[in-house]
Amino acid sequence: MDGLGTLYGSAGIDSLPAVLMGSHTDVVGGDWLDGALGFAYALEAARVLRLGGAADFAAWSVVDWSDGSEDGRFGRLGLGLGLG
Repeated sequence: MDGLGTLYGSAGIDSLPAVLMGSHTDVVGGDWLDGALGFAYALEAARVLRLGGAADFAAWSVVDWSDGSEDGRFGRLGLGLGLG
C-alpha cells in the first residue's frame, strides 16, 4: 500500500512487461460497487493465472486505486492520469 491508499501487487516474471488489471475504490453515487467488483474480477483473474501456471511465462499486476475516479480526499487522481 502506498501513501495514498493504493493497493498493488504483481506476479510472474519480473523482466517481462506486465498486464495491468484493477479498478478504483469509491463510495460515491448509485454505482458504488462498480470499482469494488472490478477489483474483485481482477483478483480472480490473477488467481486463475497463478493456478494455471502462467507465472512461468507471463507477468501481471493488480491495482486498486483509492479514490481514483471521483473527487475524493486526494483530488481527481484518476482523471488526471486518464484513468477515470
